[in-house]
Amino acid sequence: MFSFSPLLLFVFLGIALGQDPPMPCGPRGQCPPDTTCENNFCILKVLPPNENPNESSIGDACGPAQPCSPPFSCINEKCNVQPDGTDVPGGDDTDFGPQCDPNNPNDGICNANEKCIVAQGETVAKCVASNDANVPAITPGPNPNPNPGQGTSQCAHDLDCGAGFRCSLTQGKCVSKGTPIRPVIPVDQWNNRRSGECVDKHAPGRASDCPQRKYLCEDRLYYDLMTVQCPYTFLAVMITTMEM
Repeated sequence: MFSFSPLLLFVFLGIALGQDPPMPCGPRGQCPPDTTCENNFCILKVLPPNENPNESSIGDACGPAQPCSPPFSCINEKCNVQPDGTDVPGGDDTDFGPQCDPNNPNDGICNANEKCIVAQGETVAKCVASNDANVPAITPGPNPNPNPGQGTSQCAHDLDCGAGFRCSLTQGKCVSKGTPIRPVIPVDQWNNRRSGECVDKHAPGRASDCPQRKYLCEDRLYYDLMTVQCPYTFLAVMITTMEM
């Protein structure tokens, strides 16, 4: 007799009923945000049921046409609790959102109605929801890591490096923004991308969500997952971020 785990049985039943199967986990068990790796599949995290349908819960989908109810805010199209903020001089009384990269405003971290700035009194850039276009900002301080231009400071993202520096994905170190960064892209992968043979994986009947997750390509924690599940998007990000 064959035996199946409840999760695998759920997957097979879902496919039989025409539902999209879950995405396989990455080589090291990596999964996109809001999901968790169970039995080699990325499954949406189970959230407590919302007793009042008119009130938002953490993790609820949101957007301009579907705002979150107080005290939640819409962060990356999900209802969540903003960290306590302070009054932004010249703007609205607004809570600061997650940390972000002001040099990469289209990475999807901030919402469309937010800006990525280093506000007065802050030391790092954060998403700030404000209608005031003149919210004052300050320049980040020097890189706290020693000898960043020589590539001796470990990093996982540009945010780990100070002003004037970026994180080399191939070296995992802070380097000057003028330093040539040429990710190692195998010739066969580049040729496959040009010929259309290199494609992002997706569930049957549904468009790939790789373009919306492209910011994960610059996160070393998701490197293996993105190279396997989203090779087309990954190569596009690597090509556009190369500094010649």
